[in-house]
Amino acid sequence: MTRGLGEVQGNLNNWIGKKLDALEVFSDMEAKKASGYAKENRRWTDRTSHARQALDGAARWANLIHLMAFIYHQVDYGVWLELAHDGKYAILEEARDHVRNEYLEGVKRIVNM
Repeated sequence: MTRGLGEVQGNLNNWIGKKLDALEVFSDMEAKKASGYAKENRRWTDRTSHARQALDGAARWANLIHLMAFIYHQVDYGVWLELAHDGKYAILEEARDHVRNEYLEGVKRIVNM
């Protein structure tokens, strides 16, 4: 009986690991999709292309139960593009919102598989 229980626990751990891996990969893809949207729909004049090229997205586990998917600027002045001039040049929230529904539906599919 112990052997059977160990096998069930091993299978359950493998199943959970595959779900978590799938969630991370999917979240990373959606974050990159959001950064692509931000690059295409930026509101600032693209003088050097540095800000556009430095937009990126990623997903990382913050801890054992919190997966973070995020998009971000990699240039020092990215914060000014988002916050200065009453948000006139902000794009990150719009990009996040652009993929939100698809992301949530995808997470539901993975969890319910």
